[in-house]
Amino acid sequence: MARDPACAEITGNQFAAELLHLPDPDENVSKSSEQNPAVSHFIVLDSAGQELAPDDLPVQRAARGEVIRNFEERVVFADGQVRDILGNATPLRGPGGQLRGAVAAFIDITERKAAQSREQLLSREVDHRAKNIMAVIQAIVQLTEAEDIAAFRKAISGRINSLARTHTLLAQNRWDGAELRELIEEELAPYLPRQGVQAGRVTLTGPQVRLRPSTAQSIALIVHELITNALKYGALSDPHGIVTIDWQVDTPGPDQRVTLCWRERGGPSILPPATPGFGLSLIEATARDQLYGTISQTWDTAGLTVEFTVPVGDLFRQT
Repeated sequence: MARDPACAEITGNQFAAELLHLPDPDENVSKSSEQNPAVSHFIVLDSAGQELAPDDLPVQRAARGEVIRNFEERVVFADGQVRDILGNATPLRGPGGQLRGAVAAFIDITERKAAQSREQLLSREVDHRAKNIMAVIQAIVQLTEAEDIAAFRKAISGRINSLARTHTLLAQNRWDGAELRELIEEELAPYLPRQGVQAGRVTLTGPQVRLRPSTAQSIALIVHELITNALKYGALSDPHGIVTIDWQVDTPGPDQRVTLCWRERGGPSILPPATPGFGLSLIEATARDQLYGTISQTWDTAGLTVEFTVPVGDLFRQT
């Protein structure tokens, strides 16, 4: 409540004191009062992010005779905290109609604004992911080669299903990213439902690493291609074959990197292909163009080893 038309003194209740981080509800919270120490620890911004002058604040405007409805403002404190509030302000008049101040009521909408911001961010992220997924699917369809339509359909379906699994995992996490271990296990599950990680055919070792959505999609495609190749020609085509997947993270710094190694053992003897197929080409292109990393493949009679290293940068979230 403003007790005079000049708004030299404005007081509030206990809620106002808590909202504005005041030690006492009786404090004068007027920004119109010059050098008022009670309000020096915060500034007020309008909905466009511009700092409001004292005369443009809703109580002051109401004290000049204006009726204010649904006014949004943001209170920014010196310690970096922020509160969003929504309020109405109405002039107070004396018996003869003369202005004698104003009364206002505000509610805290900080959580509402944060929820709206998250919803908008999520909407933009989903739109971006959908466009990206369609581009990847188009590339897969155009570049996949097969001897007949049945083989073509099988190859396409496997890769699209890999994208779908990653999409589902990210949606479950509200598009906040995915854990690397969880992502690999999701890719393994359709192919090794009874003899996968739990049975010791595949071993996963590495620290907790959280991937951003785009990173998760790229790594899922790489892991999918490695799994299908191992099932067709490598260690997972033999009941005695095993795969070890381990990863490590460098110490934090500007050049911090994550290295993942896929190692097959116990399968049939293998030789390097005369010409790389689409699967291997996709792995190399994904590591290089989408993850900005490097990849090496070692074709050994004991089994295939693939190691790729990618910079942390914006590809990973801090855990």
